[in-house]
Amino acid sequence: MTPHAPPRYAELHCTSNFSFLQGASHPEELVARAAALGYEALAITDRSTLTGIVRAHGAAKQQGLKLVVGAHLEPVDAAPIVVWAADGTGYANLCRLLTHGYARAAEATAAASGQRRASRPAADDEPVDRGAGGCLLTGDDIARHAHGLLAGVPLAAFARDDHGGPCDDDRRQDAVEHLAHWRWIFGERLWALAEVALEGDDAARLEWFGCVARLAGVPVAAAGDVRYHARSRLPLFDVLAATRHGGTVDGLRGKLLANGERHLHERWRIAERFAALPGAVERAAEIAARCSFSLDELHYEYPAATVPPGRTASEQLAHLAWKGARKRYPDGVPEKVRELVTHELALIAELGYEAYFLTVFDIVRFARRRGILCQGRGSAANSAVCYCLGVTSVDPARMNVLFERFVSRERREAPDIDIDFEHQRREEVIQYIYETYGRDRAAMTAEVISYRLRSAVRDVGKAAKDFPDLNFIIYHSGFRFTGGAHMTGWEQFEQTGRIDWVTDLAEIPQKYGVKNVYGDLGQIFAQSTLAEPRLCAAMMGQLVKGLGADHIVWGSDAVWTGAPQWQIEGLRRLEIPQQMQEKYGFAPLGAADGAVKNAIFGGNSARLYAFSPQQRAALDGDPVALARAEYDLHGEGRTNLRYGYMQRA
Repeated sequence: MTPHAPPRYAELHCTSNFSFLQGASHPEELVARAAALGYEALAITDRSTLTGIVRAHGAAKQQGLKLVVGAHLEPVDAAPIVVWAADGTGYANLCRLLTHGYARAAEATAAASGQRRASRPAADDEPVDRGAGGCLLTGDDIARHAHGLLAGVPLAAFARDDHGGPCDDDRRQDAVEHLAHWRWIFGERLWALAEVALEGDDAARLEWFGCVARLAGVPVAAAGDVRYHARSRLPLFDVLAATRHGGTVDGLRGKLLANGERHLHERWRIAERFAALPGAVERAAEIAARCSFSLDELHYEYPAATVPPGRTASEQLAHLAWKGARKRYPDGVPEKVRELVTHELALIAELGYEAYFLTVFDIVRFARRRGILCQGRGSAANSAVCYCLGVTSVDPARMNVLFERFVSRERREAPDIDIDFEHQRREEVIQYIYETYGRDRAAMTAEVISYRLRSAVRDVGKAAKDFPDLNFIIYHSGFRFTGGAHMTGWEQFEQTGRIDWVTDLAEIPQKYGVKNVYGDLGQIFAQSTLAEPRLCAAMMGQLVKGLGADHIVWGSDAVWTGAPQWQIEGLRRLEIPQQMQEKYGFAPLGAADGAVKNAIFGGNSARLYAFSPQQRAALDGDPVALARAEYDLHGEGRTNLRYGYMQRA
């Protein structure tokens, strides 16, 4: 029977799908479920990463649920431990700790000439390296960063012998010694986490947990070791586990979870489960109450600009803008442009973005001095200041630009400038950024690569291994086929009942990645070092090998925190006009070439690169309208007039 007054409870050990292949629910799903169950708080404790906390924070604010920021750590020389940030200092130390661990792992990988670090055989809780190089920590590392952190030691790791039953006296002594080690570091900020999941020996386990905690002098708190928000996600979790181990679900039954109990439960059910440990359930809520840190405390600080002595950042930006305006308009700056520049400089100063524009100017200036082709684009094309600084090529004297599309007082959104560099020389620009601003204060942003339909079908197919033609289904996974004399592979797959697996797996985070050399790399700067918490809440604290150097990687949700960023993009097409001029003697096509524009607007031209299917269809329907609309939207020096045209035959 359900009790009338369920106990206070907060889940302190919860893994989201940002622990790649180890969690089967999105942070938003976990938060929503915890709120529906009446939990006082929920801790997202992913494996050596804070990547999932940004989305969890947004969901928690909507649900009115307290979010505890934490992480599950596995040092190489001590027992696994779960840590929670009690305050801003604890969050800062956790960020520094993770950054240090990933930096060390990157160094170890480089020292081993690309060979992976040897480790113990993979178990269900084994941390997975999914593109970030791993996090290599020791107990001493955690001790040096323990200030401001609370900690819990999951006792379940010690509670099994090789046959899955209650452990013996030697294992008990081992657990007591590990608890004593962590208590020496954390003192009264340490708890033993009791976790059971109806695996047939819960009573013996709980008795053993209590005994170990008493011997070590550490209080016990209840936890769930949650892997998904609801029982229905167990099949997906098994697929993820099979993918992690490189086998099939049926072939790995002995390594999978024994049942589907690793989800968020009703509070009265939790009270029944931990009745043998009085106070353990309520103690979890008390621990959460001690964690006062919130991501709302964070704010971004762009580094101060380097300016000549006796001149402020605003004065320096104004000086460069007007100097560039006089260069752009040698016969005199038009009144329209003068008004635009004055307005934009005032708004930039009001919002405090002077250093941001000076940084972009410095990078573009470096590229032009080195003869590296570059061009700014995006909403920055609406800026007269960007035009005067040489960042963009849209002449505000001849085009109608709206600066508020780029920077707005009302929106208060951080500016975002995309800069294309010729792809073969982009590395020179990146190295200049690190040399000028420092590797501890400049970072590349990473993307979290999620499953898509084809990759989901592939991994589900491998895990299920119950249909004949996997390649056929992957190739055609974007379509449904019906009819015909023979049943298609997709229809056979539908009959296996695995469609729900594919649906659930799609959009699940799969790995970290930095886009390839032809893609874009977002750059973020910080006033303090990037391991500090003031940069953004999306800190992964991870390093990756890329483009000849180790780069700190932050989460894909960095923009959520209001951090200005800009894209360092490599674009092969940027080099085509120059290459054609050098190879064939073609003259470059100017944006103001009347004959070229007349050919474009008359539909008597073809781009030197392909249209998208939608653009091609529109061009066939009304080429004049498409060309004029695109010109009005993007302006000179961009898109259609940027890369050149050739006359139709």
